[in-house]
Amino acid sequence: MPQRARRLTTPALAVPLALLLISCGGGPRSGHPPCSSPPPGVGPGADATLQVEDAGPDYCLKVGDQLTVFLRAPLDASAAAWQPISASDATVLEPGTSGVLALPRGVTGAAYRAARPGTVQLTSVRAPCAAPDAACNPNDVWRAGIVVRNPP
Repeated sequence: MPQRARRLTTPALAVPLALLLISCGGGPRSGHPPCSSPPPGVGPGADATLQVEDAGPDYCLKVGDQLTVFLRAPLDASAAAWQPISASDATVLEPGTSGVLALPRGVTGAAYRAARPGTVQLTSVRAPCAAPDAACNPNDVWRAGIVVRNPP
């Protein structure tokens, strides 16, 4: 009897685990890198918005989603502003407009539309750092990954 109960338990656990992995959309068999839901959108028509504190992880978007990015530099006189935000592939994330006419002092912004499936790196730097790949203080480099997928 104990052996039979053990055989039933293993398949009973395997099915829910497989369904959980499939529903998350990541993993090696899905064809997509793992990613997280982005923070909610700020601004007209924005589906998601990234800010300084959102650097690091990869975020998921669907084709057609609108993404805004607002990087705020400290307002003290010694703080450098963030340089323009760049996307590694403009065919995946197309530059757009956010509907915001003017940004507050110390804020660098960008707007994008997820145009097709793919993976993109967004980057920005601030002085004294000149490029994202240079040896810089981590506080002077901003990066976030975007994984664009087709809608379900």
